[in-house]
Amino acid sequence: MLGEEKSAAAAAALSQLSGSSYPIKTKQRQGQGFTHTRHAAFAHAVTPVLARGSCIKTDTNTSTVTNPVKSSYDFRCFTKKLEQVEALFQDNVKQPWKNVDDERLAAVVAEEGVSDDLSISQSSLAWERISKVLPGNRTPSECYNRWTRLFSIELGKKQKCVKKGTWSEEEDTLLRRLIHSASYKHWGAIASLMPGRSAKQCRERWCYSLDPSIHKGSWREEEDKVLLQQQRKLGNRWAFIASMLPGRTENAVKTRFKSIMRAKQREWLPQEDRMIVDIHRSIGCKWDIISQNFANRTKNAVRTRYRQLVKEAAAQNKTELELVSSSAP
Repeated sequence: MLGEEKSAAAAAALSQLSGSSYPIKTKQRQGQGFTHTRHAAFAHAVTPVLARGSCIKTDTNTSTVTNPVKSSYDFRCFTKKLEQVEALFQDNVKQPWKNVDDERLAAVVAEEGVSDDLSISQSSLAWERISKVLPGNRTPSECYNRWTRLFSIELGKKQKCVKKGTWSEEEDTLLRRLIHSASYKHWGAIASLMPGRSAKQCRERWCYSLDPSIHKGSWREEEDKVLLQQQRKLGNRWAFIASMLPGRTENAVKTRFKSIMRAKQREWLPQEDRMIVDIHRSIGCKWDIISQNFANRTKNAVRTRYRQLVKEAAAQNKTELELVSSSAP
């Protein structure tokens, strides 16, 4: 808010510029614009009026600083121009970022719980709250840009020494401790404490391997049904499908689907089943030799198929030969 003396000086400056009143920028004045001096005069004149909460009345004949509203369009122009000039001529001029500002920013971000997992709307609200807490009248975008720049500097220093390959047990232990001790998951911040590892590596290691909620056991029939149904409906949107299968990661869902498709393409024919049984009856469990009679079938695949036939025959109280004979065309 401006003091009375400053307001009087602003009114005098305004009077010198435009007589008794100063027209705001409307459709008819689009080409004229506001000069630097007029910006200052405009801001000094209208700020005390709004600060006192004065009622702005409609005047159908003119549109001035003291009576700025003639239409909804004029009001939008008026408020927008006021915001612009207040930003240019605010008393508290923004200062460059200092180390103490960066430390305060990091602390507030940690308290607010900003993470990569937030939605766009949640993240926007979080940065608005952060900007209000920080000194220096920073905007949300300025705070966000400063935060990302800080981590881009740190990550840039690490790019030359980023490790590749298998994670060590010590690295896994450190990553678990950092995630469990942090109140938020900002992978850039976590990676800055993981020597030689990038934010992407930390995220993938946790989400695909270390997260205790991951289910790594055999796939149940119900899970396969959900996977196939959703894939037909949604296509290869693995992350979305994984959200419908608790404990299954995006990579696990994609790998399982490909495995099912390969199995369907390689179903065993009745003639192959009969050949396995016949050769096995002749030479026994010599799977290396038996597999040579099957194009594109491995030794393990042939052995696994024979064991499946044995189980199916036992369930039906039949021999393997009776089973394959009844299923042969």
